[in-house]
Amino acid sequence: MSTTTSITIRIDTTVKKQAQDLFASMGLDMTAAIEAFLRTSVEGRKLPFDMPPAAAPAPEEKPRKQPEKYIGYASFSELREEDGASA
Repeated sequence: MSTTTSITIRIDTTVKKQAQDLFASMGLDMTAAIEAFLRTSVEGRKLPFDMPPAAAPAPEEKPRKQPEKYIGYASFSELREEDGASA
């Protein structure tokens, strides 16, 4: 026997209403339409439509550094100790 679960999403109110109207014209409710999207994605192992490539950052935007690679120190003394300098 199959079990079900709930999904909660946030979506623009206008888009939600437009989607409900569209799906209703096809004889579907939102749940059936989203389930069809998810099943098609899983079966095809991809989105069932093409996505445009991600936009490159604007020239004035600098790429983000990778803070997860930074080393943190509790104090300046701790930094100096690791650096081999005396406090």
